[in-house]
Amino acid sequence: QVVEKAHSKGMGILALKAGARGKVAEGAKKPFEKCWYEPLTDPAEITKSFHFTLSLPVTACLPPGEEKLWRMALDAGRRFMPVARQERQDLKTASDAVDPLFAYPAWQS
Repeated sequence: QVVEKAHSKGMGILALKAGARGKVAEGAKKPFEKCWYEPLTDPAEITKSFHFTLSLPVTACLPPGEEKLWRMALDAGRRFMPVARQERQDLKTASDAVDPLFAYPAWQS
């Protein structure tokens, strides 16, 4: 919804947290110093996530600040292949089971 609304208004879209798995559990230690969220760490998951994000009409997609994850994201970007329709739907379905990092109210005109 966010991407569609921004695109309809001709706005640039900066994609942040494409490498995020979800929130760090309350009271848990952050897995990486430079990530306040729980990041994806599996190279295949990072590749899927960034290929999905880069398949959207985004202006730019930023990798996580942690060097190891940043390098994996850059590698995924170098090997970018647009996500096929079915894979896109599968990723959206899988994401329904994950709590979002940010909760947005319904968009208003």
